[in-house]
Amino acid sequence: MPETHAIPLAIQAALSENGTFTVYGVDFDTRDGSAVRDYIHVSDLARAHVLAADRLLTQSQYDVFNLGTGNGTTVLEIATAVNAATNGRLTLRHSARRAGDPASLVASAAKAEAVLGWKPEQSEIIQIVQSALHWQKRLGTSINLLP
Repeated sequence: MPETHAIPLAIQAALSENGTFTVYGVDFDTRDGSAVRDYIHVSDLARAHVLAADRLLTQSQYDVFNLGTGNGTTVLEIATAVNAATNGRLTLRHSARRAGDPASLVASAAKAEAVLGWKPEQSEIIQIVQSALHWQKRLGTSINLLP
């Protein structure tokens, strides 16, 4: 199944010889014109799930929580972070926005913080990108990105 998520797509483009990362829409009403989304590090997500599972063991009811940072990151900010992590290897292509894409989607994790005591700790975009890049390199890319 082809990858559809922005961060892995940007990293894959940076690691490939002729890869290009497509930014769909630079005309949104956002700080740089690209879409805003709320990205969370997988370790923060996993920690929230562990806290929720622990809660299920001690309570007879379940609950629903939004998980996110509460801060959005634009697609162009992702590209900047990937460029920083890969020594400027990312090539961008701008394309028209996709039908139905909202300008901004950002989660509020206030309930998760209040009930579970959870807050994201590793979800700065550069941390997410560096972690994802490390993972991608472990999967076998042969490109050396060190200066």
